[in-house]
Amino acid sequence: MDISFILGLVAGIAIGVLGAAGFRSRTGTHSQPLTLDPLTGVADRRSGERRVSTLKPGDAVVMVDIDKFKAVNDSFGHAEGDVVLRAFAATLAQSVRSADLVARWGGDEFVVVIAGAGDAALSVTRRLHAAWAADPRRHSVTCSAGVAVYEGGDPSNTVAAADAAMFVAKRSGRDRVTAA
Repeated sequence: MDISFILGLVAGIAIGVLGAAGFRSRTGTHSQPLTLDPLTGVADRRSGERRVSTLKPGDAVVMVDIDKFKAVNDSFGHAEGDVVLRAFAATLAQSVRSADLVARWGGDEFVVVIAGAGDAALSVTRRLHAAWAADPRRHSVTCSAGVAVYEGGDPSNTVAAADAAMFVAKRSGRDRVTAA
């Protein structure tokens, strides 16, 4: 087994455990433990959906996707694609606080819930984007992100707004952050 894989997995598990503690302390009402994505070590979609269901006004939802990820798998193989996914997840997780949550939403798409971000949501998301741009493990792969701030009502509308903003970023040339 490749040592970078093992180190990435251990780091991801440690980050996930820290994230789980933050999730429980932030919400205080969920008896279900945080479950982790087995490849990346961050929260899985189910845990992400549970966290989204507890959004408070001012929390931000960031949808972030690796640009042209299929080309990584096609050019370098799925094993190298997995290395990029683990590095991406670790970069996101290391760039947020314990009260925040990073979850793999599916494939190469992740959700980040930033507790109480409010007016700073866009600048925080730009910092997440810049952290990936500076990561030497990224293999020149960029990412696009959309961010929306929850203001009340159905939390799934905030996720949809962040997702739509992410697609605007992709259609606008990729490698950028767009606010809903």
